Amino acid sequence: MKIFLTGSNGYIGGNFLNKVSSKGHTVYALTRKKKNKKIKNVKWITGSINKEWKEFKRSDILVHLATEGGYEKYPKFKKCFNFNVLKSKKLVTNAYNSGCKKFLIISTKKEKRFKDLTYNIKKIKNYEKKADYIYPFTKALFSKFCKDFSKKKDAKFRIIRLFHVYGRNENRRRLWPALILSAKKEKDFMMSPGSQHTDFNFIDNVVEGLISSLNF
Repeated sequence: MKIFLTGSNGYIGGNFLNKVSSKGHTVYALTRKKKNKKIKNVKWITGSINKEWKEFKRSDILVHLATEGGYEKYPKFKKCFNFNVLKSKKLVTNAYNSGCKKFLIISTKKEKRFKDLTYNIKKIKNYEKKADYIYPFTKALFSKFCKDFSKKKDAKFRIIRLFHVYGRNENRRRLWPALILSAKKEKDFMMSPGSQHTDFNFIDNVVEGLISSLNF
């Protein structure tokens, strides 16, 4: 299988790339980094997600992991909307027009907050005051686009809404590494009141699940 992958240097993307390429799949790995380590079965592509990449024509499926604002405490609405909605829509459209008709979209479980996905200035200003809503709102808007696109075009989509992913090589500032480090140093660790309902996904399980999802 030939895979066009965005977010190749991210936490999930990097683990997915290493595993799927080791299974013999060819990966066109899109990244903003100019220098990347050589990996068997991987061809690195440097640039923006909204370009008309020639590799789309050779790809059996597009896996979209790249995102904006997912790990930020106070993401900017304009940046999130521009990347997660506008550029991501262009990515899908360009890939489809080049003959790629299967899409695996990675999103967030926080999408479930939004039932009414109308887009207006009043709603934006309301969400700008609630930083935790900005990222999932833009991801939900893109998911709605994908659903509508699949109804109009001969294209297949799978949207994976992940809970918190943890495991090896995770950024030190994220929950599990920070919690473990505090425990080792016997330091207090500030927590929320614990009112959230969430789950935690181990990175190996997530990667294996995504690979299974490539089979349409």
